[in-house]
Amino acid sequence: MLIKPKFWYCSEEFLNIWNKHNVYFSSKFCKFLANNVEIIMLNECNLKASYKVGLSLFKQENEKPMYEIGLISRLNIAISILPYFTDDLEFCWKTKDETIVKTTDEQFDEENLICWINGLKPKLYWEKAYSKKVDHPFLIKNLPFDLEVIDFGTQMSIIIELSNISTSSLIVNSIVNLIEGFNEKSLSKNRKDGIIHNSSYEIVENRINYRIDLGSAGVNFLKRILSQLSKFSDVRKVIFDL
Repeated sequence: MLIKPKFWYCSEEFLNIWNKHNVYFSSKFCKFLANNVEIIMLNECNLKASYKVGLSLFKQENEKPMYEIGLISRLNIAISILPYFTDDLEFCWKTKDETIVKTTDEQFDEENLICWINGLKPKLYWEKAYSKKVDHPFLIKNLPFDLEVIDFGTQMSIIIELSNISTSSLIVNSIVNLIEGFNEKSLSKNRKDGIIHNSSYEIVENRINYRIDLGSAGVNFLKRILSQLSKFSDVRKVIFDL
């Protein structure tokens, strides 16, 4: 099932990724963080989470630790705006009485906490997300079929039009195998290339309607799908849309 976009998730799958890097969250703190990130991003940047705008799981490559504990505590993360933009952020919090609240704490008074995000650039994010048209990043030479890009995002549709529907099962299986192979290889490298979360499909008349959650693998994985589909002569057209 596709997940409603949020800036921060408290699902087991999401938290397990942080756990592997020795960062843990109580249920209460995770909900506190998730609620306040939504409020801050809306109030300060006029941004809501979408399939194009969200928070990366982790910060970019730099010397900062992922989690800093102190009178002012920090989670070093990043905003991501598809297709190419990423920018470091710090989610910070402190208490009014100067006690220390950790991400693992279950018992704390939310009214005693003050939180904010360092590094926000509202005007830049707005331009990247909505104001400037960016050509799609899926140009591949000599594709044997037409490619129409209506829109794209982390959770999206891939519509595959066929001249011969009898090959639909072969095509679907090839995409499934591509995803499984990609995930296995990335997992063996500690998720270096990201992970495709899930996918589903239905066959309607001469079309395969494929839904995919690109997860942390990002939209560049779509190039791999296009290359895979180019192996099938019955593929007449591919459409990307949300």
